[in-house]
Amino acid sequence: MSKPRGRPFQPGNKFGRGRPKGRQNNATLEAQQLLADNAKALTTKCILQAMQGDKAAMRLCMERLVAPRREGSLSFPRMRIKTVADVDRALEQVLKLIAAGQITAVEGESLAQILEHRRVAIEAVEFEQRLRKLEENGANNKGAENETGPETTVGNAGNSDRGERNQPAASGSTVGDRSGRHVRSHRRA
Repeated sequence: MSKPRGRPFQPGNKFGRGRPKGRQNNATLEAQQLLADNAKALTTKCILQAMQGDKAAMRLCMERLVAPRREGSLSFPRMRIKTVADVDRALEQVLKLIAAGQITAVEGESLAQILEHRRVAIEAVEFEQRLRKLEENGANNKGAENETGPETTVGNAGNSDRGERNQPAASGSTVGDRSGRHVRSHRRA
């Protein structure tokens, strides 16, 4: 094993890089040229065999003559859909179009799926906005809390009938939290 593995060719060797991108096999090029030269005769023969009842030839001719069926475009009244309520109104419109026979149920389902994707996107944006606002408010409240110190309240759920919940705790006193555990408050006097 005198040759190193991985790089058997010297850098700059054009012949060792393989076939250039986009270059087809010579056999493929020759076959395409033969088909191009005899296309009329082959097509005529296939059509004649199809006319004589050869099912494979019929299928081949029909596949070439008739394009695969594609879904047509739908005409749907343009609506601005910016909120979840707009999505609801659009879904009602889709149901009306289906009931009136202006679109098929399959087309209506396709539109409903598109509207559902739009609803999910709207909710995600609204959630992100609400979260950002909560984070900003939390940061603002945290700054105000640092100035005055944390407020400790009594949270003993067992004493709620006596009106002792959410009352400020005495400095250094032990209070119960909602789980019934006792914690020492950290409020400074």
